[in-house]
Formats: sequence, C-alpha cells, structure tokens
Amino acid sequence: MDGRGTPPGKESTRSKIARKLIPGRGKDSPGGSRTGLLHRRSVDPTRLAALQARESQRNLAVNGANGTKAAPPPGESRIVLLEGGNPQPGFKHNGIKTSKYNPVTFFPIFLFEMFSRAAYLYFLIQAGLAWWSTVSPYGGFGSTAALVFVLVVAGIKAVYEDVKRHHEDNETNKSIAHVLQGDGSFVDVPWRKVSVGQVLKVHDDELFPADLLCLHSSLPDGVCFIRTTNLDGETNLKIRSTLGADGYEDQTESEWARTRGTLQCELPNAELHTFKGRFDMDPKEGVAAGRTVAVTMNEMLLRGCMLKNSGHILGMVVYTGAETRIQMNSAETPLKYGSFDNFLNIQIVLIILLQLAMCVLHGGLGLWWRSNYGEERYFLALTIEGQGNYTSDVAQFFINMVTYWILYSYLVPISLFVTMEIVKFWQGFVFVNSDPAMEDTAGQYAKARNTNLNEDLGKVSYVFSDKTGTLTSNEMQLRQIALDGTAYGKTGWRLEDHPTLDADTALHTWDPTLHAAAQQEGGDLTNAQRLFWTNILICNSLIVEKDPVTGNYKYQGPSPDEVALVEGAARLGFCLTARSSDKLTLSFLGREEVWVVLNVLEYSSARARMSVIARGPNGEIRLFCKGADARVMDMVRGRTETRLLHKTDQNLHQFAVNGLRTLVVATKELEEEEWSQWDERYQDAASNLDRREQLIAESAEEVEANLELTGVTAIEDKLQDGVPATIQTLLAARIKVWVITGDKQETAINIAISCKLILHPDSLLICNAESYEGARDRLHELLQMVQRASPHSGHHGSDSGKGRAELVIDGKTLSHVLERDTEALLAEVGSHCSSVVICRASPSQKAAVVGMMKDWELRQAGGAGKGPLAWWRRKRFRLAGKMLAIGDGANDVAMIQSADIGVGIMGKEGRQAVNNSDYAIGQFRFLARLLLVHGTLSHYRLARLIRYSFMKNILFCFMLFFYQFYCAFSGQTLVDGVAAAVYNVICTSIPILLFAVLDRPVKHFETLMRYPEMYNRGHSMATAVFWRYSVMTAVFGGAVCFFFPYYAIVASDRDSINDLYSVGKTVYICIVLLVNVEVLMVARYWTKVFVICVVLSYLAAFAFLLVYLWVDVAFDIYDPAQYGVMYQVMSSPTFWFLQIVTLAAFFGYRFLDRAVVWNNHPHDDMLLAEAEKLRASPLFGLEANEADRLRDLGVLKPLVVIGEDMQARSTGDVELGSAQQTSGGTWAQHSGQGLGPVHSA
Repeated sequence: MDGRGTPPGKESTRSKIARKLIPGRGKDSPGGSRTGLLHRRSVDPTRLAALQARESQRNLAVNGANGTKAAPPPGESRIVLLEGGNPQPGFKHNGIKTSKYNPVTFFPIFLFEMFSRAAYLYFLIQAGLAWWSTVSPYGGFGSTAALVFVLVVAGIKAVYEDVKRHHEDNETNKSIAHVLQGDGSFVDVPWRKVSVGQVLKVHDDELFPADLLCLHSSLPDGVCFIRTTNLDGETNLKIRSTLGADGYEDQTESEWARTRGTLQCELPNAELHTFKGRFDMDPKEGVAAGRTVAVTMNEMLLRGCMLKNSGHILGMVVYTGAETRIQMNSAETPLKYGSFDNFLNIQIVLIILLQLAMCVLHGGLGLWWRSNYGEERYFLALTIEGQGNYTSDVAQFFINMVTYWILYSYLVPISLFVTMEIVKFWQGFVFVNSDPAMEDTAGQYAKARNTNLNEDLGKVSYVFSDKTGTLTSNEMQLRQIALDGTAYGKTGWRLEDHPTLDADTALHTWDPTLHAAAQQEGGDLTNAQRLFWTNILICNSLIVEKDPVTGNYKYQGPSPDEVALVEGAARLGFCLTARSSDKLTLSFLGREEVWVVLNVLEYSSARARMSVIARGPNGEIRLFCKGADARVMDMVRGRTETRLLHKTDQNLHQFAVNGLRTLVVATKELEEEEWSQWDERYQDAASNLDRREQLIAESAEEVEANLELTGVTAIEDKLQDGVPATIQTLLAARIKVWVITGDKQETAINIAISCKLILHPDSLLICNAESYEGARDRLHELLQMVQRASPHSGHHGSDSGKGRAELVIDGKTLSHVLERDTEALLAEVGSHCSSVVICRASPSQKAAVVGMMKDWELRQAGGAGKGPLAWWRRKRFRLAGKMLAIGDGANDVAMIQSADIGVGIMGKEGRQAVNNSDYAIGQFRFLARLLLVHGTLSHYRLARLIRYSFMKNILFCFMLFFYQFYCAFSGQTLVDGVAAAVYNVICTSIPILLFAVLDRPVKHFETLMRYPEMYNRGHSMATAVFWRYSVMTAVFGGAVCFFFPYYAIVASDRDSINDLYSVGKTVYICIVLLVNVEVLMVARYWTKVFVICVVLSYLAAFAFLLVYLWVDVAFDIYDPAQYGVMYQVMSSPTFWFLQIVTLAAFFGYRFLDRAVVWNNHPHDDMLLAEAEKLRASPLFGLEANEADRLRDLGVLKPLVVIGEDMQARSTGDVELGSAQQTSGGTWAQHSGQGLGPVHSA
C-alpha cells in the first residue's frame, strides 16, 4: 500500500481523476515531485492551492496552512453545512419579489408615493379646503371626485404594471427544482421552497434555482458547461468545475446524501467574478482524513445561468432568493426625470404665485368694497359678526384669501399629470417598442425602458458613443499578421467569404509568400511561424466543438478577438482540434502536436494581456503571451532587436491606419527549475485569498518579464450597417458627436474617417501631451485656433455658432486634464468641435468626459453670475441641451448612467449596458430614427399637451376672475364644483389625449429623416412661449366667454336667461366649445376618431348638465342651480347665438395670430408641412447622396436594377417615379415606417 489505501503499482482512482482535472498531474508527469504532494501542474492556481490545503487536515490544524488563511474571518463569513441535503434554517427563502404591492400594502404605499409629489399634495390640500363650507365657493364633492378619478387612473396603471411583475414572480417561484433526499432519491419542489444547505440536481437546459456549489458532474472530467445569458447576456458557453476533493469525485448520489462537510464563505455580495471560500470535507470510509478545498468562482453555479451539454450536476445551495448574485445585481438604474418634469415644477410655482397674487388682489378689493359699499347695504348684514363674516379686517382678509384660493384652484390642471403618464407610456411601449423600422436582423425591437425621458429625445445636443460593438459590429475577422517585421495577408480578401476553400488553397490565396514559407523544408514550418501559430492556438480560453456533419471545428468563448484569431488560423490550416482540462491538441497543416497546459494567467483590463505556460511535445516549457500592443511592446524591448522593433512599429502603424485592431504576441522559454520555483511562489500567492489578486498580479509580472517578440495580429471589426449615414445625419442635425474608445490613435482616426465622423483629416486637431503643462499649452493653442476659425463654423455648428472643427485626444493626455483646471479648457475646445475622438480611454474616463461637458455647458448657460438670473439660464439650458451616451458593454455603464439619456445597444458584449440604459436599440443606425422621429414627435406632442392643459384651466379661472368684479368680490362662482370637475376631467381631457397620441408636425415621418437640419430648432416650451399661449391666450378666452354672455343676455319675456344660473350654464358651454375648437386648431393631423371625440366632448357638457338635472329630480333634490335651468337655456335662441359669437371672436383672434406667425415668422415644421404639400411624395427630388443616406438608414429600399435601366440614380429621382404612382403620394409602404395606431388614420 502507498499509505492511501492503494496497492503498490496500481494507480488510485484519485490519481486518475486528478490527471484529468489537474493538468500535468499523475505518475507519468514530467517535472519531478514535491514533498507531500502528488506530481501535479495546475491550470487553475487556486485549485492547486486547494490541493496543498486538503492534502492533510492534520497539517491545516497544526500549522495554520494557507487554506485556513484563505477563508474569510468567522465574523465576516457564512457557514453552510452539508448534512445529506438537509435544509439549514436561519437564511432567506428562495422566493423572489420584484412586485411593489400586495392587497394589504397597496393603498398606503401608493398613496404615499402619489402625495409625496408636490402637485398631488397641492390637489389634496385643495380638495380638503373645498369641504370647508364656510369659505369654499364650491362643494367638496367636485374637487374630491376629480382627485379620486386621477388617483384611480394612476392606480389602475400601477396595478396593471405590478400584476405583470406578480405574474413573472409566480412563474419563477413555481419552477421545479430536484432536491436530494437522505436516501439518495430526489423530490420535486418549487423554487421558492429551496433552502440553503440542500443538494439539488440540475439537468441540461435547466436554470440553476439558486447559487450552487458544484459537487459533482456527470462529465468524466469533473467539469460542466454553463450559459450565462441571463446574467451578462453572453451566449458563449463557459466552463465550471466540481470541488475536486480527492476521494470524493466518483461518489454516487446516495453517497453524496451521506456526505458531511462545512463551507465557510463570504457574505452575500454582488460580485460576479470572484468568490472566496473554503470547504472542509468530513472523513469517510476509505479516506483516512477529510479534505479541505479552496472554493472560487470556478466552482460556483449562479442562479439564472443554464446548464448545457453536461448531462446533470449536483450542487449545494449557498445563497438563495434576494441574496443570490443575480438578485444583488438587479439594482435599478438611477431615476431620471424628463425636462418637462423640471419645466412643470417651475411653471407650477409661477402659476401658484399668480394664484396668490389674484387672491391678494381680490381679497383686498373685497375689504375695500365692504367698507365703502357693503356696510351701507344693511340687508347684507356685513356689520354683524357671524360665520364667514368678521368685523376684524385681518380675519376677514384671511377668510377672503382662502375663499379665492379655493375658487382659483383650477389654475393647475389636475388631469395633466395622469394624461402625461398615459401619453408617455403609449409613446414608449406602443410607438417605440413596436416600430418596425427599428427591428434588427434578430427580430428584436427597440425598448423604451424609461419613458420619463421621451421628450428629451427631441432635444439632444451631444452624443457620446463607444466604438467597439456600437459603431462596429463586434464581428471580428482576421485580416493580416506580421512575422519578423513582414506583413502577410491581403487586406481586400476575406477568409470568411470563402468557406468552401481547403486550407492549403486558402493560405495560398490569402498570402502566397506565407504559403511558400510554410511549405519550405519539406513541408515543415519555420520556428518563428510555429511559435506564432502555437501562441494563437494556445493563448485563449475557447471551447472546441466539431460539427459531426461537416467535420469543421467551431469555437466559443467570451472574447470575440480570440474566436476571430483561432477561426482565421483554422481556415489557413492551423487548427485547435481538441481541448481537455489539461491538454490542447494542435494541427499545423495536418501535423498534430499535443501541449500540456501548466498555468493560465487570465486576461484583465488592468493587465491588458493573457499568458499561458505550457509544456510542448518535446518537453520544453514555454510562456505564450498575447495582449494590447502598448503593453506587450514595452515587455519585449529588452530582448528584441532594434531593427525588428522598428519594423514592428511600422506594421502596427499601418494596420491601425487601415482601421484594424492589433494585438502583439510574444513568448519565452522557461527552464524546468526556473518554472518550478516560480510555480511554487505562484501557488502560494493563489492560496492567499486576502491578497490573492495583488500577489497573483505580482507573480505574473515576474514570469512575464523579458519576453521575445513573436509577431502581430490585425483584426477587422466591421462597421455596422448605416453607421456613416447615421453620423452624417446627427452632424447635420447640429448634434456634436464624441466617440470614446480604447483603441490606439491611428485605429480610432481611421475608423472615424470611414464612418464620416472626421470629414477633414488634413485639418484635424490633435492633442497629445506627456505632462500637465504640455496638455495645458496645447489646449490653449487649440482654443485660439478654433476661435479664429469661427467664420467658417456657422453652418455646421450649433445655434451658438460653434463649428466644424474636429479634435482627437488620447487617454494619456486626458488623464492630465480631467479633474484639473485644464478641464474647462478641453470642454471649451470640445464645444467648438462638431466631432471629437478620444482614444485609449478607460471606462471611468468615459463617464468623466460626459460629466465634464455637462458641468461646462451648465456654467456657460448660467454665465459668471450666481444670482436668480444665472439660475434661470441654467434651468432654461436643461430644457434644450441634452447629452446622450450610447454603448453596448459593461465598460459603458458609467457613461450611460452619467448622461441625461442612456442608450444601450443589444449587442454581443452582454446586457449590462442595456440593463442600465433608458432606451435600448439593436443597431446604431436606429439612433437617428429614435431622435429625429420619436424624439421630435414626443417633444412636439407633450409640449402642446402641457400648454393646452394649462390654457383650458387658466381660461376657466379667469372667467371666474372677471366675474368677481360684478359680484362684490364675494367669491361667488358661476359654475358649481361638480361641473368644474367634469369640465376638467371629462369634457376637455379626451381630445387633448388623442392629440398627444396621434398628432404630428408633418404628414410623413420620412420628411423628418430627410431634413435633419430641422431637428431641435424650435422653442415650443420656452417660458415666454408658455406664458404667451397658456396664460395670455387663456385670459383673452376667459374675457370672451364671460363678457359676451354677461352683456349680451338681457331681460326679456318669461323665457329670459339673464339669471345667475342660466348665465353660468351659458358661459360654461361657451368655454367647453372654445377649448375643444382650440385643440382642433392646433392639431396638424385630423383623424375621424379625433374629430368625433372633439364633437362628443362638446356634447358631453350638455349631456352632463341634463343628467345632473335628472338625477336631482329622480332623488327629489331641489337645487335651484339645476332645476329647469338647462331646459330654459337650451330653448333660448340667445344661447345658441352666443355660441356662434364667442366662437367667432375667439377663433378670429387665434386665426389671425396663427396667420401672422405662419406668414411672417413661420416655424420650421410649418415650412416642412408646406414643402410636403408641394411634392407628390415626401422623398421626391432626392439628390443621389441624400438617397444613399436615407437608404443606409432604412428609409428607402435598396435600389432594384431591372435590366439596364440605371438612369434613376443618375437623375436624382431614385426609385421615386413608380413609388409615387403605387403609393398614392405616400411612402409608408416603401420605407417600412410605422408607429402603431397612428397609421390607422
């Protein structure tokens, strides 16, 4: 026996498994042995450290080995017991809850949320005061009913959204999990009943119900494959392994039910990539001592991930429910409010001040009238102290103020807020989410994730964009390589376009010189070539799959660059044909080699490289390194000839000029003893979990020193479809575009030129500096240059005249600028540039740049002052100058969250950008439609909704204001509270709701795409415009509706309607008529539904007054304000004549006002509307470049060539002739545009 229960000469099961799980480990492994350890070489250093810990539990207890240090301190850790799968009490349940309410908590939570908003609290106070009968001119029922109605509508929306969340929660919580029992059998339970400590069995294509520690896999290597799409959006399979505790690997399910152990691990947290823990296995029969294993994220299976191609696994539950990693990462994105919310807050304050001024005015006039005229009218008894009448002027003034405050409470429209919520919901979830013109090739539609910002899409002035995966497609393809300073590969010949070519033909066609070199010396590769291709095939983390039908190899992995390199190499005859846990099988033009992987130094953004140490078939040990050129070139300069360094720098420059992404590969040979000593230090570093990352990084730096340059790879990341056209459109819309990328400067500039971000490369402004002083001086120089160029800048610049300059700055210079006084210099230079490219930027710098420009623009808007005027200017800028950030990866999240509007690309780098965004689109080209069409429409509709809603309510209140001069300033009202509430909620709310959903500034949406210059040109929501329309027009309308009936109605016969109640009904109907005709006037797009609703809203006033009367009669209620009044009014010709007269007066004023604007100061959308009328189609008469741009944006269909007729393109009328005839003057069926129900009209 060897002391472990294995006969001499016979390899133990433990050793067999170890040879599979731990590379290089086993009786035939080269490299000698170590005291107390089996011959082993680990791909995963943490597993090797665990072997040291679990070799002898006695050593752990006595010597306090590294495994003990690896575990978190007891007070900062979680202890989970493995006791045959028995659940452990005291931990959170596994059910999830994303819903906000339940039947008990709905009302308190919902009401608290609603009344936490200033507007709803204002309405609540108003409704409460209305029940104070002593001072209230209205009854409390009307205002209370209006408030309740608005709350009910908002509550229905909240319940609808929460019911969906409840349904999703129930579906998840009722999913089935298979729980191991003490007898080795399994029982199915819902996910919500899964508990910490239980052992679960998960089959292929099942999701993990909780965060599990992988105990066993049905695959022979003790590994399993998972898909993490729900966690990070990546579809590539990832490898996870079992604990690998010696003596426990081959256990059956029944044996696992009898296994005992203890897991000590970190407390629940949101970290997705690291895990710290230690598992102590209790002794069992056949194992003299227990085992201690260091646990890392490689052994963890996180909730939400799916098991693939692995049969089944057994896992112990570690975290459940809200404590799982996926739930702890599900924090909501920062709450952003649209500019109209801020605008409304300001205007409501101003309106309340107006209300207060009206109350003070009439309160004072009431005292004046009482002392001068009222007291002599003895029948009013104003000199007698009583309820509501006080001899004290102060008390009476206060009572008058409260009365008028209630009377004018309708100045702020209560229906506006719920209407805005409905409209924004409809705009986002119906129009944006269902727009077929923004459907990508995978069938994904755009997603409006935060409809609060709909209006801001129409006011963007800056776009900050990532490059890789955002402007480019993130579909990497190998284009060229460089060996010994010589570039190989044809830039214009694409390997992926010729999948049927055999490897030899492909290599010859791709580069005959390389093919000839590879065929020399009897078909063997040169040493440089072999090392280069070996590096490409070994230095990766890809999974190899072989298609059983075609025999071709497929590669999956988290890095698109690695996939591109290995796939490109395979097409040229250099294949990675198999991967096990410790071995890689390579094929070089048909000749196979097997390499044993010893160590993997993983890639990280801080290291910017990956290294693999492997043993070759001849026993040599070699380190292969592949990484960013800036980092690796510094590491090879010590052992590389100056000539080769110079030629390689030239290769890198030329590849970058061609727009290719470059990586440098390097290598070095390690002596056995040298590697063995380093490996020992590396494993010690890996076993120290407290400082593991730092120590591993230091150890990696040590072994990666003094590398030899092997070669350079050049990968193309193709531009997405329509990117140049989109950027061209954004620039034409006077939107400044900043591209922030981690690429080197030459690559970034070349990509910027190809996507038309840089149009004048000869006059490009470049800011590179090595120090703070250099950056400051260069920025001063650039600022003078752009200021001198101001005469040239007007056409392309913003309204402020800033220009067409184009700037490039690198990340190193940026680090000398940010958070210093030079930050303002860069911001000022950037504000004069239409295009800015920032290269070599880190994720934190991306967010800092966005914050820098936001702060600078706000300071510029406010000027040097600090008073109310500066504050007002900054508020005004917030309405017009919005900053949008767009990206597709996790490194873009900070930038997306710091911008006013964040847009995520549903790409190939996961869903973290989408999950933290306000809007999500499938391709960058959809951004043009999102801004120019949806942004313009949302801003146009919501602006008019707000203005009209205030106008109709202010008009109603000023009618009462004028009446006070004729009722002794008593606070008497012409309209009761119920009628006022019906006016606000029913008679005037439906038409404007339909207007805000259906209206449009132009008939055809293609017009907005054709003329991007018209984007963000209007000031429809400036405070001056708001008060001119919403207040001044309302004052005029209120005067018309009051004075015309008041002076036109005179006493006549017994059918006279000159009494208070009849005049009130007449005025009420006139107001309803005017405000409904007004919404018809402001609408540009009439539909049958819209016109019918306007007419019905007018008729609803009659219906309400008649029903109100019938209800009083039915319940035998005598109300002199209702009884018989409506019959009398409707039977009078004077009433109907007044409807015509008031309508003519108001309509005449509004028509004259609009005619003056239309003829003398037309808005841009007015000009576009006229242009549409003059053309048979919105796309008639296109120039060739315009047609190309619109075709790339998806507005036009691709040009179809029939026979030899190509004259359409040359004449500029691209595919318009037949389209005009077939579409009847519209382009909808050819452009694919559509916004839901809008097209039903």
